[in-house]
Amino acid sequence: MRILLKENPNLHQAHEKYVSFTMNPELVDAYEARMKWQLDHDSALDDALAKGREEGSLRSKITIAQKMLDKGYDYGVISECTGMDVTELEKLARL
Repeated sequence: MRILLKENPNLHQAHEKYVSFTMNPELVDAYEARMKWQLDHDSALDDALAKGREEGSLRSKITIAQKMLDKGYDYGVISECTGMDVTELEKLARL
């Protein structure tokens, strides 16, 4: 590492900035707070995306089940095709 720092002035300058940064507790705290915020933000986005996909999947199942009910398919067949419980299908049929 020392050889690289001696041979490459840009690398040496970057290393000096890194050392000065890591020696400043306020900068390190700010960096860690930013990283925590970023992780929390990314996690919230992932959760929202998963929820949206789940809701979309459910809506799709309901739409398909409703069409099958309208065409007179048996509840067992609809349940097998959509993964919905027969009780859910009975409620949907009453709407």
